[in-house]
Amino acid sequence: MTEHVPVKAAIDAERSELDRSFAGGIAWSGLARLLSQTITWLVTLAVARLLVPSDYGVVASATIYLGLVRVVTEFGLGTAIVAQRSLTDRQISQLGGLAFLLGIGAWILTVVLANPIALLLRVPALSAVLPVLGFATAVSTLNALPTAILQRNLEYRALSQLELLRALVASGTLLLFAQLEFGYWALVLNEVAAVAAYAIALYLRTRYRLARPRLADVRSSLRLSGEIVVARLAWFAYSNADVGIVSRKFGTAILGDYSMAWTLTSIPSEKIGGVIMSVTPGILARVQHDKAELGRYFLMLVEGLSLLLLPATVGIALTAELLIPLLLGEKWRGAIPLVQILGVLLALRSITPVCGQVLVARLRSDLAMKYNITAAIVMPVSFLVGSFWGVTGVALAWLTVSPPLSIAIFVITCREISLPISKLIAVVARPLAAVLVMAFAVLAVRSSLVSSALPASFQLAALVFTGAITYSGILAVTMRHRVVRVWKLIRKQQ
Repeated sequence: MTEHVPVKAAIDAERSELDRSFAGGIAWSGLARLLSQTITWLVTLAVARLLVPSDYGVVASATIYLGLVRVVTEFGLGTAIVAQRSLTDRQISQLGGLAFLLGIGAWILTVVLANPIALLLRVPALSAVLPVLGFATAVSTLNALPTAILQRNLEYRALSQLELLRALVASGTLLLFAQLEFGYWALVLNEVAAVAAYAIALYLRTRYRLARPRLADVRSSLRLSGEIVVARLAWFAYSNADVGIVSRKFGTAILGDYSMAWTLTSIPSEKIGGVIMSVTPGILARVQHDKAELGRYFLMLVEGLSLLLLPATVGIALTAELLIPLLLGEKWRGAIPLVQILGVLLALRSITPVCGQVLVARLRSDLAMKYNITAAIVMPVSFLVGSFWGVTGVALAWLTVSPPLSIAIFVITCREISLPISKLIAVVARPLAAVLVMAFAVLAVRSSLVSSALPASFQLAALVFTGAITYSGILAVTMRHRVVRVWKLIRKQQ
């Protein structure tokens, strides 16, 4: 019996170390994101006074093409390197060589297509801009290799420092070129400078090598990365189908309201969820063959994302009637009902990306691929049907169809890791109950303020204060021990 004591102690120590890496990764990533985002916002506000809207329009039109190119050329190779723990250094070098070839190929294609795309979109400047941004895309494709190596080794502090470096270079060069009156070229060249600086820093940190890819050596990685790419393309298709339908049926003015509603309601999942989801691939890959541990991290992630994202997205929906006019002006009132609908949607949908990461960690990206293909068939049809009731109908299509699809992927994930669905429901129940109580409290205060003469800013502050106090109070009573445990893990990284 005593022989098992050292083994158990070793397992517990390994689990504790992995937990500390997870918490520390979130802490470092969150700090880097906060600093880089603050710098970016300040520079963006300054540059917006130096450039004109048409400058931003040129670069925005380029992203229509380059966004799709980046999905294809990265080819999921970085994700495959992190997920496949059995890869040798030689195989990783060959995947890096493949990434290099894909990047160069995409750059050459972009140079060839630059003039036709400029003519198609009626933006002459793209004939010169696209080849330059195509070079940045090629370098970004190569950067996927060293980034994956750092994620694979759980070197989150280094990744955070490099991300901050990239933000500093991007912001500094953007401000410099804008002041030198480079126009839209300031937005182009700052991207090139940031990507190049990041690439050099990554190489100096990892000293990675490239090798000529051999099909026999990387066949399994190509299968996995191919499934990831198909899944991402399907996601790209259904995530943008609503924008295309709204644009064609209702025009640019209503599309503006719809796009702004998505921008506002997506902020919590992009900023908060993005920090957490950037850390998880390497952690999940470490326990990919231990279903019990994978299930533990899955529940931890779902609970953490629920605790952070549910109140944020629901809060935006609850305060939209006051928030939108104060933040954006009266001209954006058309976005209010859309924010209210999409805020509730994203409260339910923002925790689903963790399912895809768990499935990839289990090397079952085929399941994620099939799910996204199904969504790519179902969602555009629902948007088209919903559009008969106007742009609100399109938003309601998301709210009607997306939750059942999200439930389906959660069920698939639980089955893959042999996790009882009851445990998943249990970890979501408490944050969901806390958010419902918060919503009732905010609505009660809102109804009492409707006929008051208080300025809208004071009313909004009262609603935010009510929601924050109510939600944090419930968590302090029901989940205090969990919060304290996470805080202790983070403190150990300092």
